[in-house]
Amino acid sequence: MSKNGKGQRPVIVVAVATHKPYRMPDDAMYLPMHVGKALHPEVDLGPAFAVDNTGDNISEKNGYYSELTGLYWLWKNCQADYKGLVHYRRHLGSAAWSARWKRDRFERIVSGDEVRQLLAQHDIIVAKKRHYYIETVYSHYGHTFRSEQFDQNF
Repeated sequence: MSKNGKGQRPVIVVAVATHKPYRMPDDAMYLPMHVGKALHPEVDLGPAFAVDNTGDNISEKNGYYSELTGLYWLWKNCQADYKGLVHYRRHLGSAAWSARWKRDRFERIVSGDEVRQLLAQHDIIVAKKRHYYIETVYSHYGHTFRSEQFDQNF
């Protein structure tokens, strides 16, 4: 189950990208992360939050890439077996039947144990497919960012 070959439980880190104070999940799998910190050094979310302007980072480009500066930080600076990213208001929901009836939406968020069970059978976990009837991913990006960035060949 673990990529480290030691038979241990895999280390899973899911960054929760935010730029302002907000309630964070309690599960140890989640890493609260202040994204765009280089653009707003005066904002301090506290010691519980990792910041995306340390180590190898692109924090100064947060205005162009939003929470992806946090994903870049994870890629370059985090040694977890599995890495993930969620937005501070958009978490992956639990598939557990009992979680569906919880009133507090934070009790309906997928747990580290549930993620480990899923990863024992699958290589990747993604959100449920959404149907965008109004526009494509391409046009949505063009309305959100400079579309020339999407067309560049890297």
